[in-house]
Amino acid sequence: MSNPKNKAAWYHSNQYGAQSACQFCNGVVRHEHWCAQVDDLVNYAHKIVVDPKQLTIGDALALHSLGVRWT
Repeated sequence: MSNPKNKAAWYHSNQYGAQSACQFCNGVVRHEHWCAQVDDLVNYAHKIVVDPKQLTIGDALALHSLGVRWT
């Protein structure tokens, strides 16, 4: 790769960029350990924030017993 034209072509063909970033952690090459794409618990938490109907009955009862109100 000593040829400057080949180097420029290599850099311009890089498939990673802002458009390819993960929507949850903005990771481009790899996901963060807390990313919803990687961690099942974080994925579950993200789903219930977006749609509270995704909450399991057990979790709903536990949150209700702690005084959480869904408005």
